[in-house]
Amino acid sequence: FSYMIKKLGLSDFYPRTLQIESPFSYDKHMNIMIPTDVSPIQNDPGDYIQDVTRYVKALAKQKNAKVLVLFTSHDMLRDVYHTIKNEEDFPCQLLAQGISGGSPVKVMKLFKSYPHAVLLGTNHFWEGVDFPGDELTTLIIARLPFRPPDHPVESAKCDRAKRRGESPFQAVSLPEAVLAFRQGIGRLLRSEKDSGTVVILDRRIRTSSYGTVFMKALPPAKVMEPTFLELEAYIAGKNS
Repeated sequence: FSYMIKKLGLSDFYPRTLQIESPFSYDKHMNIMIPTDVSPIQNDPGDYIQDVTRYVKALAKQKNAKVLVLFTSHDMLRDVYHTIKNEEDFPCQLLAQGISGGSPVKVMKLFKSYPHAVLLGTNHFWEGVDFPGDELTTLIIARLPFRPPDHPVESAKCDRAKRRGESPFQAVSLPEAVLAFRQGIGRLLRSEKDSGTVVILDRRIRTSSYGTVFMKALPPAKVMEPTFLELEAYIAGKNS
């Protein structure tokens, strides 16, 4: 609440706050996976692209899977898309924002129309899109949604925080990334009957000093930390 109160300029009004628990049974309807063997983002970007591609391909093999992969970078999205398109054994329809043709709304409608598909998306798909029921079974977060420091609005907010004697990361970058993260995860369950799996491929959620803030923002669901082989075994069990 403190971040939003400050952002909206309500600090002098001492607003009352209330947190209402979600009606969703996350422990019954959502699984969260944080794979342990994904290359660190800070290392070779090529290795990270290969790891993201490997996990997308594996999760696409689920029976009638509808997979949404959320990126923070159009460049990374394109790299993953072209890597997958060059492989002949991809098991379903592949769609990508800015590549498959048409507006994000058109790409979303195409995704909904296919019984088995993967959609690679960026900013537009982190919030404000609905895929109820079987329209979305798996959500992959390729990277924690920090805005790039050279983003004009982000840069201006960080400069203002500095002038106030605040840490730009703690005052701006981190809380906004956590809010976007919660919005992204919110794409998966849109009704009390929905169910599915969230896969977070950014290991910083477990290795960085600020990772605990993102962990606390997760819904109260079961969290697993599998290796790639364990994930494949899990998928094979679901398909059998």
